[in-house]
Amino acid sequence: MELILSNNHQQLHITNTIPYVLQSFDTSVDIEHYESKGISQDGVSVEGNTLSSRSITIECTLCASSEKELSLLRRRLITLMNPKLRLELIYKGFDNKKIEVAPVKLPYFSPIGCLVCKCLLSFICFNPYWRDAKLIAIDIAKWINGFSFPCEFPNEGIELGYRSPEKIVNIVNEGDSNCDLVIRLRARGNVVNPNIMNINTNEIIALNTTMRSGEVIEICTEYGNKYISSTKDGITTSIWAVKDHRSVFFPLYCGDNPIRYDADENVNSLDVSIYFRQKYLEVY
Repeated sequence: MELILSNNHQQLHITNTIPYVLQSFDTSVDIEHYESKGISQDGVSVEGNTLSSRSITIECTLCASSEKELSLLRRRLITLMNPKLRLELIYKGFDNKKIEVAPVKLPYFSPIGCLVCKCLLSFICFNPYWRDAKLIAIDIAKWINGFSFPCEFPNEGIELGYRSPEKIVNIVNEGDSNCDLVIRLRARGNVVNPNIMNINTNEIIALNTTMRSGEVIEICTEYGNKYISSTKDGITTSIWAVKDHRSVFFPLYCGDNPIRYDADENVNSLDVSIYFRQKYLEVY
């Protein structure tokens, strides 16, 4: 197992080797139940539940070859734990997962010799879910390679590739919870009123706009961070106003998600990609 702390400026690896030697890693999440009770009711009725913030505690040992090096190791760890910066913890085990963390307190050091000291790191994760360390990208509308070696070129020419006729792709969410999506639409010609639909739920994200050739529209369904943006000629602007009144910013549900793309005109000039990170309750 390996832990990596990163704040976009630097990284620190905590492993089973020096200088930062992992001693223990503990994490827990409380579950909050919502209950109601009626008159003369025995027991209670459960209305639902939610996950509270996650707590993470890491104990490690700092090992140095000199007192100066030990001081530098401590300094590097304190700098990394700056609560003013965005901090991520990456867990490398059977699979790589990451989570955004915030320090509960600055590192606590306990010397056990001139060149060795123990350190206790405490974090809180306001979003309790672990996520895939690597962003998953799936092309719904895509081009199929029709060229391979060995190859002969006949007089009438050869088809190097062709557009997939499928407009529905099933995306499987293997995580433990619904996850947010980023949908990217790219126009290779003028496309009128593009839309994306979840066939299982009939939820749709529809846009009342005509995309111009080369335009890229990005739709984010993340809770608290929903947006629709357009990029043309290198300039990105918000186009929230083009959202159709029927639109629902649906997530990627656990299990199967048959997703269909369409447009009122020129749908074959539309490329569609979906990006997401699955959510997990724990790491192993």
